[in-house]
Amino acid sequence: MTARDASDASMLPSLDRRERDSLLDYGEEVLRAAVTDEPLPKPTTTRLAPVAHVLDARYGAFATLYNAADLRGCIGTFAGSRTLREILPEVIRDAALADYRFGPVTGAELPGISLSLSILARARESSIDRIVLGTHGIIIEVGPKRAVFLPQVAIEQRWDVETTLRMLERKADLPVGSARRPDARILVFESLKVERTDAM
Repeated sequence: MTARDASDASMLPSLDRRERDSLLDYGEEVLRAAVTDEPLPKPTTTRLAPVAHVLDARYGAFATLYNAADLRGCIGTFAGSRTLREILPEVIRDAALADYRFGPVTGAELPGISLSLSILARARESSIDRIVLGTHGIIIEVGPKRAVFLPQVAIEQRWDVETTLRMLERKADLPVGSARRPDARILVFESLKVERTDAM
């Protein structure tokens, strides 16, 4: 990854298994601390040094929590002016405690909770005909309303492009067909999914 890429998050990083495990170990520590109301550990420990090039880049991030196969929380933020080091503990905490669709994760649930992290490259303007399901995360914006799906959502749900757009419209509380309005913005982004199969 070049200095330019690290600065503007235009390309995703390449992480080996040890680097992925370091991020997940840290993420699970944050999750436990958030649920048990302890101070969040800072991502500055020596064992995170191998992924410093990722943490210090201005990537976006989503944290997704599962209880068995059921979604338990998902919150994130897009690539912007802050580094992954700054936003990662926040999105993990908020996925556990502040997803309005679910109640806060409890300590009793922790043994069955698994954490998936998505590192997001910077979003870019696109069009419906250029969407590649499974590769692109999709953002739809119409006026003040916005909705987003990570790249894996359409594949997991076995949706085609049109169904994905309808689901985004529903999520944003927009009328059917809003994605094709002249004032609609379609943005896409790529993400790197970091997860393991075993629960905590």
